[in-house]
Amino acid sequence: MNWITYVVLSIVFFTAQGIFQRIVAQRSSHLKATPIAFVSIATAMSVVLFLFTTRLNSFSLPKSYLAYFFLLLATIFYGSYEKLRFKAAAAVDLGTISVISSLSLLVAFLFSLMLYHESANFMKLIGFAMVIVSIVFISYKKSHKTVDYKNYFYPVVSQIILGLGWSLDKKGALYFGVNFYNILVWVLPLMFLLFPKFSITEVVKAAKRDWFGMSLIALFNVIAYYLQLKALSLAPASKVIPLVNLYVITSVLAGMVFLREDKDQLKKILASIIAFAGGFLILAF
Repeated sequence: MNWITYVVLSIVFFTAQGIFQRIVAQRSSHLKATPIAFVSIATAMSVVLFLFTTRLNSFSLPKSYLAYFFLLLATIFYGSYEKLRFKAAAAVDLGTISVISSLSLLVAFLFSLMLYHESANFMKLIGFAMVIVSIVFISYKKSHKTVDYKNYFYPVVSQIILGLGWSLDKKGALYFGVNFYNILVWVLPLMFLLFPKFSITEVVKAAKRDWFGMSLIALFNVIAYYLQLKALSLAPASKVIPLVNLYVITSVLAGMVFLREDKDQLKKILASIIAFAGGFLILAF
């Protein structure tokens, strides 16, 4: 398949993941244990995917110490994100968090300037401003004439951390290969989640309560992320990531159709379009 096909499929699976993530987060009573159960399932699926897509006799580890330094940073960022994933999904609806997710692209862009020596220009600065405007717009409460900081804390912080992780994906895929890196960013963050302590009883309860939903989220997430990495291995990040960002709009629409998110529909659509346009300008120019 070409990189465009990988991108389209990635958008579909990221959108489906968002739908089920919102459902599980709303009914979960163990938001500390749920991430561990979820990442455990996702890790198992990533290992299966690796075994089916990789020739073990061609597998090798990188020799550069920088590879392991970047991997350590990615582990910290993705582990921290997983701690907040379901708390963020429970705090706001799918349409809102989809718009806020553009913040991760903005953060990834800023760090890409340093890591990949990309340049900033006028169009990127406009895109930067548009992403900020979309987030403020979606979080602004007209009745109170203020921004709802309390409910938006977890969504905003989680997306900042995710953006830091995303900025390292290109490095990880190049150093370790797409298939093996896809395992590492699940296995190692799981170790991070287990530290310093966790309750096996709560993890088991969370897994029993929502095993089907978490399995679907994990399946969709692993596949979507794998497809994104495949696209990144075939085309520049400046082409892949802006198109993957279309899931911001598709997720808003999916929330309205499948989750009956009827509140502020026009506002969400406008904010998602602004966010997508901003992300496109940041990463395509």
